[in-house]
Amino acid sequence: MSCNKTTSATANFRVSLPTDTDWPWPDWFRHLAPTVARLWEKRRGRQQLMDLDERLLMDIGITREQAELEAAKWPWQ
Repeated sequence: MSCNKTTSATANFRVSLPTDTDWPWPDWFRHLAPTVARLWEKRRGRQQLMDLDERLLMDIGITREQAELEAAKWPWQ
């Protein structure tokens, strides 16, 4: 005996989007986390650039001095 039942379970989940009254902090605070994530990504990329040896730096077309100048930049630059 084979059972060839096809069941299509569709669930309707409703997610309530936050309204202005649900957010107790100022609006600028809402954008803080993505901004910090971008700054952190830049920092990580510049650290990885400093970890490359001379051969790999030559492959991407920059010198050690250029890599050091890039790594010395502030995160928002």
